[in-house]
Amino acid sequence: MELAGLEVPYFMQGKSLAPILTGKADPHFHKESIYSEFYHCMEGSHDDYFGTMYFDGRYKLVNFHGKDCGELYDLKEDPEEFVNLWDHPEYRDLKMDLIKKNFDSAIMKNMDYSMNRIYGF
Repeated sequence: MELAGLEVPYFMQGKSLAPILTGKADPHFHKESIYSEFYHCMEGSHDDYFGTMYFDGRYKLVNFHGKDCGELYDLKEDPEEFVNLWDHPEYRDLKMDLIKKNFDSAIMKNMDYSMNRIYGF
């Protein structure tokens, strides 16, 4: 929309790629983190899983919501994701920080910006 000269509605989610496409921004960097949701994964298991993933460029965290398990990988040291660090005590603080960032990302990226504040309280 930006490249077409159209006004972008305030409630529209997303980030313009115009600076990258026009050479005004680094083409190797687009955003601080990646967030995704996946539903009904782990087909064939006895449980129905709902998960979210947060990736900050180095660490990838997967929360299986309502479950006592998850995944945490250091993609710099383990790019093929063979070593799940979720239960490693030395990664506890990092895991908690990434869980909070994942939660914050979920809330902020799923916010309905079309709902304007009506009252000032």
